[in-house]
Amino acid sequence: SRINTGSHEDTFAPLGAGRVVFSSTTLGGAGGFDLYIAQEQGGEWDIDPFPHNTAMADSHPVATKDGATLIWYGHLPSDQVYGAVDLFYSHLENGEWSEPKNLGPAINTAGIEYGAGLSADDEALFFSRDGVLLETKLEATLAQSGYVEPEQQ
Repeated sequence: SRINTGSHEDTFAPLGAGRVVFSSTTLGGAGGFDLYIAQEQGGEWDIDPFPHNTAMADSHPVATKDGATLIWYGHLPSDQVYGAVDLFYSHLENGEWSEPKNLGPAINTAGIEYGAGLSADDEALFFSRDGVLLETKLEATLAQSGYVEPEQQ
């Protein structure tokens, strides 16, 4: 398979071990931008949709350097949505991505949060709120949102 489909492929993040996550408007997705996990196998790409894509936009993924935690912006249906666009995360446990969880009110507001990025040491989370670049500690942010360290990657 090809990552470049002629649709709008966008932001990508390495997940390690020849894997990447990227967003695309590829036909057949759940809707809007969707996230896809691609694994390189002998010069070809094995591409699967992220299991928690929604009918709205899921885009601008960033992953921790171990590839075990994914953060992206989305319009996920949830009782914990703070604005039109919030930042969510999922972690890889036993080969499966956990249900998305909102990063919580310390990050998400009634404004638009998007464009997450991480420092090289995974300590700082950078993101934009209504066009203003902000920085916070990743570990503290995940702890406040109820993150539990995965038992097995």
